Amino acid sequence: MKLAFLAAFTLISGSVAEPLPAEKPSLSEFIKEQQLTLPALFRFEQTRTIQGLPRPLISKGTLNISEDNIEWRTTHPVQQLLVVSAEGIVDKHSDTNFRGSEIIARLLMAVLSGDVKKIERNFYYAIRQPCIELKPRNESVARFIQSIESCGSPKLDTIRLKEPAGNSSVIQLYYSDEASS
Repeated sequence: MKLAFLAAFTLISGSVAEPLPAEKPSLSEFIKEQQLTLPALFRFEQTRTIQGLPRPLISKGTLNISEDNIEWRTTHPVQQLLVVSAEGIVDKHSDTNFRGSEIIARLLMAVLSGDVKKIERNFYYAIRQPCIELKPRNESVARFIQSIESCGSPKLDTIRLKEPAGNSSVIQLYYSDEASS
């Protein structure tokens, strides 16, 4: 569940790229608009809809993003700390490394650093202001993530993740300057 979210946050989803009309920004322009100034601190609220459950699951916490890693700290309904780096994803509470998470972690770091070449190589994309939708080209990643939609301009504020089994997550991000409101 957390692996799929982190993959989504890493990727920022979509559909097959087509030539974009002149009035739409290029991928590099759009990524530059949403690129974070690091380090960045957010509060988040994640609403996760799982097939077969009568109502969505809601979790809250903080997201601390630096150049080297991402700390995804859930504070409600349970305490959990996931750390994402180029080496993979680790649950710090149980000291568990998520097997196979290196690909997702590296893609996330590429998106956060604005590496347009890696994004183009690894995702089909479509830009519909103020969102970009990404769909993974890699079959291993596509087993976890159907699409990722990243919205917000000039500030990233919402990430929507769809999984192949029909589950989905919506993550609302609140910047540290908004955390007290």
